[in-house]
Amino acid sequence: MPLPNLYGKYTDPYKLVEFRMFLLNLCNMGCRGCFYKKDGNTFGSYQPALELSADLVKHGYALETCYLLPTDIFDNEANKQLFDSPDFIELISRFRYLGVGSTLVNEWDPYIFEAVREKTNGRTNIELQVNIIVNRIFDPAYEQLLEQRIQSVLQQYPDIVLNLALNVGYKFTVEDIKKVHQLVDRLSTDKIVEVNFTFLYSPVIAAKKKSKMMVDSYQILREFSDLYVEDGDPRFNTRTMLRKPAFTFKDGKIFISPIMPFDEYVFLNNDKYTLQTPSFNGFLEANAAAEANNLPIIEECDMCPNLQTCQGKGFFVFAREMNLPCYLEENQNGIKC
Repeated sequence: MPLPNLYGKYTDPYKLVEFRMFLLNLCNMGCRGCFYKKDGNTFGSYQPALELSADLVKHGYALETCYLLPTDIFDNEANKQLFDSPDFIELISRFRYLGVGSTLVNEWDPYIFEAVREKTNGRTNIELQVNIIVNRIFDPAYEQLLEQRIQSVLQQYPDIVLNLALNVGYKFTVEDIKKVHQLVDRLSTDKIVEVNFTFLYSPVIAAKKKSKMMVDSYQILREFSDLYVEDGDPRFNTRTMLRKPAFTFKDGKIFISPIMPFDEYVFLNNDKYTLQTPSFNGFLEANAAAEANNLPIIEECDMCPNLQTCQGKGFFVFAREMNLPCYLEENQNGIKC
């Protein structure tokens, strides 16, 4: 999130923590760019998440957002069963926001909002990411429905944070991008678009294909970089993997998350970058393993003004593991990193 927006939302953008919990049931929305296939709540014990969150707080971190993944929160009635777990309630109560996603194409259910408010005694708010269905953005009926649903949610729950989200991994046309900008300007409460690299979580997409999809995503990252510009100068902000870590809880493991420039987290499916213990020390050890491979990828990196940014965000380790080029090589200024 851009710094001006971030300060308004959280006051201090550093030493914040995000959790990404893979525990939602099957979604039937079939959005383009989404590759999640899941048919049950199989998260297991919440104890590692409880232990890690408590230890991070002891070391001065604030718990920002706990995201529930990977599917539409309103698309399966079984998702309500999460709120029957005392451990789940205890976990989300520690965070300032509970992050959920939906296309809002089907009817939305106020149960989730009410349950969070009641079960956490008002300590936790909702961040709702509305996933844009790109292949429908030029359908007036879809745009009207989306606007009506968003207005309906905000009228009933005006205190939540609502932003738009976009699955990437394929090329967007100029018309697509222009339309997405229009939707974000009109419908997002924080005037940004969240970029989701859902394909990185897929076990059936080959590594080479994922690399190509990631390179195709550079286009949209550069296009929406203007949302991270203040006073005409690019703001590659200084949040890093240590200052604002994100942890993905998936398949019984805890993964640390490198950060793409403009602060979009990515998933690196490699056990080398997992926490061996759910603790601050476990985080430092996983981060050290990433740092060992977080080295410049081309000669131009050594003289690039963005070198510190790329290293701080762990971009180089992600680029090396995914065999990616520099994200700036093709931009309009011809800058190389």
